[in-house]
Amino acid sequence: MNKLVRILLVGFLLIGIFSTSVFAMWPFSQPKLEGKAPNFNLRSTKGLYVSLDEFKRKKPVIVFFWTTWCTYCARELREISGEYDKIKESNAALLAINSGESEQKVKRYINRHSISIQVLLDSTGEVSQEYRVIGVPTYVFIDSSGMIIDVLHQLPENYLEKLIK
Repeated sequence: MNKLVRILLVGFLLIGIFSTSVFAMWPFSQPKLEGKAPNFNLRSTKGLYVSLDEFKRKKPVIVFFWTTWCTYCARELREISGEYDKIKESNAALLAINSGESEQKVKRYINRHSISIQVLLDSTGEVSQEYRVIGVPTYVFIDSSGMIIDVLHQLPENYLEKLIK
């Protein structure tokens, strides 16, 4: 393999690593999302349909967008799964949405990693686009009236305070 081909391959590899890890955590990569949270109706990996409207006027919601290929998502998925009991106890809901991947791939991933929280499937990426998700992981915090409070790329320590204000 000649030197130019090697340089190009290494360059593409570095661009790929940079764009899927650093850019996803870039604080300015998420366009401002404000106002009323768009409703969605997605099927879970267990075959149940879940709508955001089910929670409006009842409880605050954390919507967590993630993918199986994202290393930051794996870390955040473990963290949010560990916080699930605390979230339920505070009368909030957690909706973990896998973005743009097939049901089979997502099911294999959650089985392999023993993920016990309910996972919703946005296989077409339509809901992710509606929520203007650019980088994953992305958390959207929605109050009990259905208004978007904040959009972040990692779970802050004070996430319950944000929701329960």
